[in-house]
Amino acid sequence: MSDTEAIPSQETSSSTGLFLLTLMSIMVGISGVLGIPISVLAVMAVAAPGVIDQPAIALLCFTITSYPYICLIAIVAAWRARRQTNHRLAAKLVFLPSINFAVGLLAFLFILLFQRELLK
Repeated sequence: MSDTEAIPSQETSSSTGLFLLTLMSIMVGISGVLGIPISVLAVMAVAAPGVIDQPAIALLCFTITSYPYICLIAIVAAWRARRQTNHRLAAKLVFLPSINFAVGLLAFLFILLFQRELLK
């Protein structure tokens, strides 16, 4: 076998990786588009007087507002990394919105558990 011949397992791995990256990009893109109306309405959560002084609420509003942008950044960055043949980085970058989601969930749980008076 010469050095220029492709190993069949690498071709299969590359096509499987391309399929998974495409599928994850579509899923992240759909979740980003679905997050746009929520993102627009999240700004109204800080309209009440004194609410912006609460760091958990400010963090929650920031994560909700930035989610569609993070989704777009994740898709573009993942495809650029794949184009530069950095497939592992591309696989990691497509999950970037999950960090934003986890931080928002933790902020919401903090508000729910420790600051119940803000929800009344």
